[in-house]
Amino acid sequence: MQFFAYSAEMSPSSWNRDVSQPSSAATTDLDVISLGRRVRHLRKQAGLTLDDLSAAVGTAPSQLSLIENGKREPKLSLLQHLAGALGVSIDQLLGAEPPSRRAALEIELERYQRGPLYESLNLPKIRISSRLPLDVLEAQVGLLQELERKMNEQVATPEEARRANGELRAMMRERGNYFPEYEAEAQKVLKEVGYTTGPLSQHVIADIAAHLGFTLHHVSDLPHSTRSVTDLKNRKIYLTQSQRQDHDPRSVLLQALGHYVLGHETPRNYGDFLAQRVATNYFAAALLLPEQATVEFCKKPKPPRKSPWRTSATPSPFPMRPLPTVSPISPPNTWASPRISRRRTRAASSTRPTRTTA
Repeated sequence: MQFFAYSAEMSPSSWNRDVSQPSSAATTDLDVISLGRRVRHLRKQAGLTLDDLSAAVGTAPSQLSLIENGKREPKLSLLQHLAGALGVSIDQLLGAEPPSRRAALEIELERYQRGPLYESLNLPKIRISSRLPLDVLEAQVGLLQELERKMNEQVATPEEARRANGELRAMMRERGNYFPEYEAEAQKVLKEVGYTTGPLSQHVIADIAAHLGFTLHHVSDLPHSTRSVTDLKNRKIYLTQSQRQDHDPRSVLLQALGHYVLGHETPRNYGDFLAQRVATNYFAAALLLPEQATVEFCKKPKPPRKSPWRTSATPSPFPMRPLPTVSPISPPNTWASPRISRRRTRAASSTRPTRTTA
């Protein structure tokens, strides 16, 4: 992980205070953390202890320690006494810039530890003192900044995603979906492995990976949604052994190699992520369909298309037989079986008349 390198001119928004205003107005929006670190820096620079400074300003050492740790806001009268005892003006005491690079790191770490992000992690707080090494301060602040950036990316709104997608589509339309720099990189790779013509087989792709210094490893324990994992440190590419046909294994491998060939870094935002996806997909397609061979194939005239229907002038070698004659359907009463008809006739003839009485 790359940690943030602090420069000499550090100007966070909370330090950019308008010092041209009167000092009484500055106390209404006082940054107690920055003030406490500045008081401690000036006290140590003057060679004074907490007891010496507290005696000079007329307050208890414990109260002065709370001020230096940013846990108590001093009154205007105490600020004036502190400025006089330290030999600076109130404007200098409430300066916009941190007194040193270490003080800037301490202020930043203290603000992170008091923020909601650090509290949500349930981590113990680091006691900030002069014994804390400078490299530990840099590492802690760098980790918290990276964690904050990751959290902000996860809560990206759909509006931001649509905006990034719209900007990428506009750029692709402007360039006509043609990226000559990716075509050149693909042609360079094919030339280095000795490719001439024909389909890009799995063996040629394996040669490309070996030429770039990568070894291929087929494993069965990758997550279901993961197509490949690239270990840049050890130059290994892990591919799944799944037999799913939703993705061409050649394209998956070429896209993984495309990130390395095109020099991609960790995406800074969602728009950068989409741009890298388009670049790797284009690079893989440029390898599977080289530009020169594809253009030559498209320029070739197509042979005349043969009609699938036979013309009337051409006699058929198989004469058609006449369809059999189908008699019309008989009325329903003629479908009855002769046996059933005989039974009905016999029953009708054997019916005796009913006797009537007067």
